Amino acid sequence: MKRRIEVSNKSADALHVAVYPGAADIRRGSFVGAAGSTGNELTTWVKTSRLSLDIPAHSRARDTVTIAIPKDAAPGERYGVVWAQVSGRDLGSGITLVSRTGIRLYLSVGGTIRRVPDSRWTT
Repeated sequence: MKRRIEVSNKSADALHVAVYPGAADIRRGSFVGAAGSTGNELTTWVKTSRLSLDIPAHSRARDTVTIAIPKDAAPGERYGVVWAQVSGRDLGSGITLVSRTGIRLYLSVGGTIRRVPDSRWTT
């Protein structure tokens, strides 16, 4: 399955944006993305066509996300995020500011069919 994503830069500066899949979970009824670049089973199935995007000021860039579900995948729901992340400069003492936003991935692998009967992408 392939989906196109778009990342917008509304700032006055060009941005170097990392694009990568990350783990997520449902906790107490809320969708929660994992810290950093934590992975899970779903993230091993997700690939972006580019690892980073260089986006000029007041512009946007597109990328393609591909999800390849293994034929032997067990039935069940999987959760993840496609992150767009900008890292700032080191502020000293090893502290770096990081800002990220993501597109939620909800994936349900069916029983004997072994395909994705339903997937929803929301922002």
